[in-house]
Amino acid sequence: MAQRVDVAALMDRATLQAVKDLNPFTVFHEPINIRAENVARIQAHAETLGIKLKTEVFESTETWQDYAVQQLRMAERIALEVGLGERIHLWPDKALGSNKALKRFPEPAHKEWLSKYWTRVSEWPTGATVNHHSMEREADIATNEIAESKSIENTDPPLEAENKTIAGFTAKTPDEILEMTFDPNDSYLFDGVFSKGQVMTLLGPGGIGKSRLLLQLAAAMITGKEFLGIRLPSRKLKWLFIQNENSARRLQIDFQKLKAWIGADLWREVSAHILIQTPEDSADIPFVLDDQKGLKLLEEHIYKNHPDVIVFDPLSGFANGSLNGDSTMRKVCTAINQVARFGKPGCSVVVVHHTLTGREGARKATGWDRGSYGRGSKTLHSWTRGQINIALGSPTDPQLLVVSCGKNSNGQEFKPFGIRLNPETLIYGLEKNFSIRNWEARLNGEDERPTAASVAKIVANGPISKKDLASKIMKNFVCQKSVAYDAIRKATGESIELGEGKKFVIKVDPISENPF
Repeated sequence: MAQRVDVAALMDRATLQAVKDLNPFTVFHEPINIRAENVARIQAHAETLGIKLKTEVFESTETWQDYAVQQLRMAERIALEVGLGERIHLWPDKALGSNKALKRFPEPAHKEWLSKYWTRVSEWPTGATVNHHSMEREADIATNEIAESKSIENTDPPLEAENKTIAGFTAKTPDEILEMTFDPNDSYLFDGVFSKGQVMTLLGPGGIGKSRLLLQLAAAMITGKEFLGIRLPSRKLKWLFIQNENSARRLQIDFQKLKAWIGADLWREVSAHILIQTPEDSADIPFVLDDQKGLKLLEEHIYKNHPDVIVFDPLSGFANGSLNGDSTMRKVCTAINQVARFGKPGCSVVVVHHTLTGREGARKATGWDRGSYGRGSKTLHSWTRGQINIALGSPTDPQLLVVSCGKNSNGQEFKPFGIRLNPETLIYGLEKNFSIRNWEARLNGEDERPTAASVAKIVANGPISKKDLASKIMKNFVCQKSVAYDAIRKATGESIELGEGKKFVIKVDPISENPF
């Protein structure tokens, strides 16, 4: 991944480094305040100097909020880096604590962060202290509550620190919680397994197709195309894939197939909303999350691209050491949480992780052990809000997969189902006739072999050729071709028979047809 230089961050770092040399008591920082036509005055003055400013961030409530939070977070981070962490006093606007803003930044950490600086007591040479909110209220009274710019509509009351709420700790009464409203569109998939602002894990053995399935999900969500039998509403979310396994050559094949599936007209939307890491040479730094150099580069990249969904694929690629221990897993999960939220508070995180292979591994995809499907420490299962398990559906058919739910903290777990990869289109589709019961029975050594009666049930749907009948038996019972043809041979004459066109039909019993 080519490294980008954030000029604003470099300038802020240079400024704060110079300020530190002055040994200040308190360093205040506030993003551009758009009240009282500040932006228009700055822009007009810039034009007299022949400078064209980029003022797109002030065009709407949402863009200004994003700009303000990013600037404040960046100043906070750089202050910590240069040694001013104890002196920095951010000045978040009241609008960032409005009800509308809190819906866009729903994480408790956002409110805690606001409260931290709104109740911050600043250091002064005389020993006097100043509270951010008291100063702001006095300033509002002195200016007769100057009207906010039309770009910012803030009719909601600010987040205030009440008796039950202090900096770093938010609490609500049951009635207050009951009065809260939430956007139903924040649930992206499977009744909240994948949701806005939360962590989802996708687990499966290596090489099973997890990355390809995620790319298909991203394209379907962006365009509103059907995904595994589910019609998804179009959400123009920006996806950032941080990955270190798939080469650009492999990704090109996947995107060629995805483009053919989506169509040329909608593909422009997909391409504009997906950014994926393509390790190409030795200059690309692996993002090991306990390495400060890689971590800072990743933070800058997330801040620059401002994604709505960040995918870490696979988890083992970001850890320095084994993930079997709780301590290492906890450090990696904490680092992912911090670095992801740096660029976009309220973003969603998807973590791809490996599982055990073979029969023993597949057995954990459903049933009692479905929450323990991932390799290593179970801290990952505790951390995630939603978990999707992917397993092989057949030992002889790698294109047949089973999708199950390992956890859903926001709703009900969905029932396991089968999917199949089309080898020509490289697109996954729903396998409608797949029997989860038979699949689990085979994994547990309780194979349900096809009987004459079960073969007759398939034939009962209409005349069917021997080849198609064998194919359906193989899918329904997850068995090999030889077993399917043997079942047809045994059922012929007992429950089925050859009819016209050499197609099997249900065998007619003359005695049973006699009403007398």
